[in-house]
Amino acid sequence: MIEEKKEILKELLIDEGSILKELVNKAKKIFKIDKKSGRTVLLIPTTRLSDRELIVLTLTGRYFASKLNFFDSDSMTIGDIAQELNMTKESVSARTSELKRERLVETLTRGEYRISYTEIGRLLDELSEKVSGKK
Repeated sequence: MIEEKKEILKELLIDEGSILKELVNKAKKIFKIDKKSGRTVLLIPTTRLSDRELIVLTLTGRYFASKLNFFDSDSMTIGDIAQELNMTKESVSARTSELKRERLVETLTRGEYRISYTEIGRLLDELSEKVSGKK
């Protein structure tokens, strides 16, 4: 009886491996990963995105690039993000603080952030709707 309940409840469990294929299918409509550098290449005009959304996509791209072994870590510093997006560190810091409060990004050490993998699917869905004009 206990094993039967455990088998039923297994459907509630989530981990990176179980959602990776779904995330890739959503992400490939929005960005690709450069084969040489591992950098995120957006397929949508950046003018249609807010700074927060650009940061989310940059961190999401880093997540996937680290899974492809382009980088040792899926995290980025404030300086890395600022340089990648040509933004000021102050602006990136303010936006990542907001994203952290919303639990969309996680802090590893002070000034170092990564995307919360459990939120990637929802974030990609929202961005897809926005750029397709459905939102």
